[in-house]
Formats: sequence, structure tokens, C-alpha cells
Amino acid sequence: MTSKFRGMYLQVFPIGTSHFIVKSTGHHYTWNKVCTTVNNIIVGKLWVDQSGEIVVKEHETGAKAHVKFHPYTYMSREQRRVTGGVFSPDGTPKYSLKGTWDSSMSCAVVRSANGSEWDVGEQETMWVKNEALPNAEKIYHFTAMACALNEPEEGVAPTDSRNRPGAFTCLPR
Repeated sequence: MTSKFRGMYLQVFPIGTSHFIVKSTGHHYTWNKVCTTVNNIIVGKLWVDQSGEIVVKEHETGAKAHVKFHPYTYMSREQRRVTGGVFSPDGTPKYSLKGTWDSSMSCAVVRSANGSEWDVGEQETMWVKNEALPNAEKIYHFTAMACALNEPEEGVAPTDSRNRPGAFTCLPR
């Protein structure tokens, strides 16, 4: 990882490639990471932006996905925008991707392509961000799943950290 601090913002540039292997099928995926910029470090409200391009490659078939994280600009005012496509091994576009990296993403089948012009079908939502829990600011904006991970449960190992004395004495119930 490398970073740049420019007074009002900090940029973090991850180095290297991530790998994921599905044991049941043997599919091997690799991808790179994008630049993260933390803005208003000294004065103002902190906010984060992602920019750059991720290339996800499936090594068994050679299929690829190119996902572009568009940087915020004062002219466009479009924050967190993501676009991209999924391509067959020969480079033919199969799916079009669009959305934002923090609220929702959708995809559409590419019916025909002429260079960078794609005729796409109806957009289908792939995921949508869950609504924040009530009083989210008091629970560090954790999701319901993150909060449930700390709930006591029966049948866990005696060495589980949730069983230690005093683990929850400082926390409000």
C-alpha cells in the first residue's frame, strides 16, 4: 500500500492482487483494488470516495469484468458512481453494470454491441443497501448483522470471548 497526504485529503493506493478460489468448483478469481480518498481531514465533514478501475478475472474460463469507480468532481456532482461490464473470454460484452458503490447496483444483458455502444435489456437490481437501524449513530452505524455477531448464544466454545467475565459490563443493555 502507498499513500499520499495533501493537507485536505489522504489517498490510499492498495498494491497487489486479491485471490478467491471456490473450493467446490475450482473457479479461481483475481482482482485489483481501487484508490480510496478521505476528504476534509483537517477542516469540514469527513467523506470518502473511491476511484479507479477493478478488473476481475475468472481463470478457468477467462471471463473478465471491468468495473470503473468514477471519481467525484465539482462539475458533475455525481458521487460514488460505478459503471462497467462483464465480458466473455473473447472480449464480447455480456452484461452491463451500473450504480453506486454505497447504495445499489444493477445489471442488464447486452443484446448487441457496436464498439462502446451497447444495446442492453432491462436493468435488474443486484443489491440494495439496507436501511440504517434506529439510533444508528449510537451503535457506530453497525448493520443488524454486525450487531447480532456479539449476541450471546448457547453451545459455543467455553473459550469464546463472549463468555469471558466482564465482557459486557461496560456496555449498556
